[in-house]
Order: sequence, then structure tokens, then C-alpha cells
Amino acid sequence: MQIIITKDNNINEISEELLDKDVIEVSLQTDKKSIGIDELDELKKFLSVLDVNRVGVIYNAERLTDSAQNSLLKTLEENSHEIYLIVESVKDILPTVYSRANNIRKLKDDIVYSDDDKYILSILKLDIIDKLKFSMDNGNRAEYILKIYLKSLEHDIKTCLKIDELLQKVSAGVNGRNILDEFFLTYEKA
Repeated sequence: MQIIITKDNNINEISEELLDKDVIEVSLQTDKKSIGIDELDELKKFLSVLDVNRVGVIYNAERLTDSAQNSLLKTLEENSHEIYLIVESVKDILPTVYSRANNIRKLKDDIVYSDDDKYILSILKLDIIDKLKFSMDNGNRAEYILKIYLKSLEHDIKTCLKIDELLQKVSAGVNGRNILDEFFLTYEKA
């Protein structure tokens, strides 16, 4: 399974990968707020046929309900077909789902970063001492900073899981400076 992070479901960059494939697409219905198990039935049936050229593409996959994501895990266990989850952000994908992804890619798109966002992104290039100084001064913005890193970087699964875990800690009220310190120390080792 691959998770493709892109804006507006734009997958032009990977369309060549899908050219010679038999593709089924699932997307958010205009009258619904989420994609449930029922919307995945056709995909599951399609992928149950043993044919290496069959591929599933789920647009707006961040809108899959928890039940639908768990159902998708079962589908992955039952067959070896490739499934692409197209998302704007991985924050609503269950950790058990994106830990099963063999690839997480961020496609080039038209994300525009403010000067502050660019500065935040540049921090990753500094040595650990400067990163920790940055976290001392910016602990109150930990959630925002982690979300910038999550949307901008091409992460391995381990880093995505770590950022998700840290965002949950921020939501639970853990000190932002400690969260950023933990991120920088973990990211330094990644």
C-alpha cells in the first residue's frame, strides 16, 4: 500500500505508474462527509480477483471512517494488490494503517509557504544545539510547527508515526517545548 500526500487529489505525477493497470477508484461522495465500509465493498470485490494488474485508488482517504480503515487493513491482509491512499494529510489516517504502507510520498504541488514556515523548515538543517534552542523559544507553537513538518517533508513511516504521537501529546496538554525537544532528538537519529 502507498500513501500519496497531495493537494486537491492531484495524482498527475503518478499517473504513469497506473497506465497499464486495471484501476478501481473510490472517492468521497458529494453528499457525504466520510467514506464508510459500504463505499469500499466494490473495491474489495474488485481486488479479490487474483490479477497483478489490479490497483485500488482511494481519494480523500483521510475521510475514511475508522471502521472503513480497519476493513481496509483486512483487505490488505487477504490479497497482495497495490492500493493507493490519496490524502492531503496523514493526520486522520490510523497509525495501524499507515504503519502498513510500504511507501509514503509527498507529491510536488503548489503549497505556498510563508516566510515563517520556510524558517521553521530550515531548522531541520541546523545542529541539535540550535534545534533545542529553537524549541525553547517556540514551545507554545509546537502543534503548528509539527504540522508544518508533517505536510512538507517526505517521511519514512517511523517519522510519520512519531509526529502523530507527538501531536496527540500536544493535544493532551504536554509542554510544547518538551514535545519539540523530543521531535528534534528523534528526527536527528532518523
